[in-house]
Amino acid sequence: MKNRLLLMAFMVKFFPVFAFAQSQSIVQIAESAGSFKTLLAAVRAAGLAGTLSGKGPFTVFAPTDAAFEKLPQGTLQSLLKPENKDRLKAILTYHVVSGRVGSDALLTTSSAKTINGARLPIGLTVQNARVVQADITASNGLIHVIDAVLMPPSEVSAARSGAKKIHDSTTDQYRRDEYQTWQQREARTGFRRAKNRIEQSIAKGSEAYNKGDAASCAAIYMQTARTLIASEPLTNNLRMGLENALTTARHAKNESERAWTMRRALETVYESL
Repeated sequence: MKNRLLLMAFMVKFFPVFAFAQSQSIVQIAESAGSFKTLLAAVRAAGLAGTLSGKGPFTVFAPTDAAFEKLPQGTLQSLLKPENKDRLKAILTYHVVSGRVGSDALLTTSSAKTINGARLPIGLTVQNARVVQADITASNGLIHVIDAVLMPPSEVSAARSGAKKIHDSTTDQYRRDEYQTWQQREARTGFRRAKNRIEQSIAKGSEAYNKGDAASCAAIYMQTARTLIASEPLTNNLRMGLENALTTARHAKNESERAWTMRRALETVYESL
């Protein structure tokens, strides 16, 4: 509830700016807002303006101009070059999900498939970005304003490979810088995101358990453990502890024992972060 109220506070503070946005497309809203000039320039350079003006519906996680300024120096200029159009398009489509993913779903969904094809981690943060403005309604979807540019897995992989190269070409240097920036952001936000996931899971699991539904409680805890193992920067010991707990839970005598096995494992991770 506290987290839901936090998102609602952002909506109350910022939403009036877009009070008449429902009749405008996502691109039109971004144009009228005045704080997405860089995003719009990138969208047009990638040839995506027509797509985001189309029927949809789409959910767009829109980085502000200030968010783009956090990228390593020269990165944006490199991305806007015609020869990097495919790369730019891959990055921008990682910010777009088909359908409407409202603020309620941001609190209950662990990830969503983007039109890039890759899955985007979603929670109180979206990958490494904070949602600073939620549920801006357009005629063809929703906009959530974020304070950082998202990096798709393909970019992270390319950056990691570029960091291993000996030669120091301009493109490789940009990608190394991006990867280092991504690592630093993940270090700052990864543990906090993991703790948020655990808090949400325990809240939902406890509610189910207290209603007599130990099976649903156990299922919630087990899914959270799998998500933490797959997508959060845990130490090997913490990851192994969750894997062992999952194995033990699968062989538990009953649903209550399964739920408590996973609850203790999640609390151990939480206290260690």
